[in-house]
Amino acid sequence: MREFKLQYYLVWIVGIILVIGSILTLILAGLPAEGKELLMPFLFTILSLLAAWGIGWRVAKIFAEDAYLFEEILTGYFALSIYVIVIGSFGILYPALAALPLFIFPLLLIGRFSRASFQKPLSRSENLLTVSETIFQFLIFIALLWKFQSVLGPPIGMDATTYHLNIPRQFLLSHSLRPLDEIGYYFYWQEFGMAIMPLLALDSTGISANMTGFIFLLSLVSACYCIVVNLASDTDSKKTLILSGLIASAAVATSPIVSIILFHTKDDLLSIAALMWGINSWLKADIRDLSLRKKYEYWGGLLIGAGLGVKPTLSLIALPFIAWRMLSRDSSLKTKFFILVSVGIIPSYWAVRNYLMVGHILAPNIAATMSAESSGILESANSILFAVQARAVHLAESFFEAKSLNIDGPIGVLIMTSVFAGMLFSDENKRRRAIMLSSAASIVLWFIGGHGQSRFLLPTFVLLSASGSLILARSRKLIAISIFAGFISFGASVIATDRYMPSLMLHSGFFNMNRYIELTCNTYPYQLLINERTKSSAVIYSIGESRTFYTQRRIIFDGYWERGRVYDRAHASHSAKTLWKDLKRAGITHILLNEPTYNSAIKIGEREPPLCSRDTEIVREMLSNDSYCIMLKEERGEEWVGLYELRNE
Repeated sequence: MREFKLQYYLVWIVGIILVIGSILTLILAGLPAEGKELLMPFLFTILSLLAAWGIGWRVAKIFAEDAYLFEEILTGYFALSIYVIVIGSFGILYPALAALPLFIFPLLLIGRFSRASFQKPLSRSENLLTVSETIFQFLIFIALLWKFQSVLGPPIGMDATTYHLNIPRQFLLSHSLRPLDEIGYYFYWQEFGMAIMPLLALDSTGISANMTGFIFLLSLVSACYCIVVNLASDTDSKKTLILSGLIASAAVATSPIVSIILFHTKDDLLSIAALMWGINSWLKADIRDLSLRKKYEYWGGLLIGAGLGVKPTLSLIALPFIAWRMLSRDSSLKTKFFILVSVGIIPSYWAVRNYLMVGHILAPNIAATMSAESSGILESANSILFAVQARAVHLAESFFEAKSLNIDGPIGVLIMTSVFAGMLFSDENKRRRAIMLSSAASIVLWFIGGHGQSRFLLPTFVLLSASGSLILARSRKLIAISIFAGFISFGASVIATDRYMPSLMLHSGFFNMNRYIELTCNTYPYQLLINERTKSSAVIYSIGESRTFYTQRRIIFDGYWERGRVYDRAHASHSAKTLWKDLKRAGITHILLNEPTYNSAIKIGEREPPLCSRDTEIVREMLSNDSYCIMLKEERGEEWVGLYELRNE
């Protein structure tokens, strides 16, 4: 009963947000153009939510009769991803077939509701809220509403338009999961892209995929709430449980880094939510009926494995918790073996796929990120001391300020408060102690292989925050400190949104949709021209522009930290004619050039420059020669931006 009560409060908050979101979207639909462009993506998002809920409920019933609402929904998105993997592996990844489950799976919800589903969990007298509970509910509500408005628009985050959404779009265009190029982005573990691909098949703007990130956030907030229930001691009162759950949820809802991750359409929230629900299932296995223990353990393993399929760097956090489960004395060797199997099912697919295609299981840059050698730890004693000290300072600073291109902080004051409360005030709770020890081990692994990115430790801090919220809720003084920290964290989240996310400018009508996208992608008009002026069979080579999500054609582009391969081709011959023939033989039909972005990336160290200045001149010579290319659109100055069609030989 107490879990249902806790769930009831969060669902109540989320329900209000969805209702207000629907009203806001309908209001926007009355505006001339931009509002109407948001209406259909919003409806597609709701359709995907119902489809994920339908199939997720059916799958979750196999393992957990008491699965929570957002646990079922998250499971459903992973079920959609497996469906996409199956049809993609057979080379039939057509948009209509990819989107088909969105129209069928909602029917699986028939029978989901019963009369008991709508009964109030507690009597009115028991539902009276304390002042603290009301404040935290209000804080969660306004924080989630603020985050919701930030995703009411097209994706403009660099990672999203380069690979998180761009690579799934390229898979759809080729109707297969076979990489179109040797670029490392194709060898990322693509569970996130598979989960949102049915939406990309329906909505080419990517707005609905952007909104789906908010659903993953709701699932994460709900998971934090539920973890508190299973971490609590028998001596904790219902009021303490409710308040601690609200504090844990508020810590995530108000976190500035969560706002930034959400806006940039990154895959972190999906992977963290999967990890949280997996650990929650393992915690339930320790306190529920012994006859259900194995199901909970296998279920937790599947969810954690799904999170690893989204983001391999999650292994830095997940491995200590998997080890904790393996060291448990309550499970047999056979059960532990099948737990490992359940964890490895989804990651194994991506590892085997990559190994068969390129001979390694991770994309090169991901492997380097998780390498102890690249982290500078395994060197001399002085180097180790310096690396640890620098990393500790970076980690401490990331609680309060943005680091690493504004995607590595601030983590948030309320999360920090909860984490320190859990570390400073211990109790005899064995489950909390296991969480603390496993989290400490994950921090050690991060120091060795986390490449200094605090964002990779966010799952650990979310778990520690949930554990620490139980301590905060037991003291009036600590509750007051938590409220103060929560509002500071929310204020920082608003500032981060205003500084890095111009979504309010879009909603206020200051920008139209095209101008909004052009703020971060100066080649957006050229990409629209590609869609209008080229055949569906066209193959575009992009020079200096990796943010090619809005190009609805097959496109070859260079990754960050790499030199443009077309310059290497030019350097090989230093002949415009030879370069032209080389590109034609490679099947290239058009060239998209963005020298300003390429040169800016060189200046800040994100790209390697051409081997010599003559290489740039050769590329320009080819593009400006009417014998080789037809200029479709161009802006010339010291730096060129243009779209060109290669003439036939």
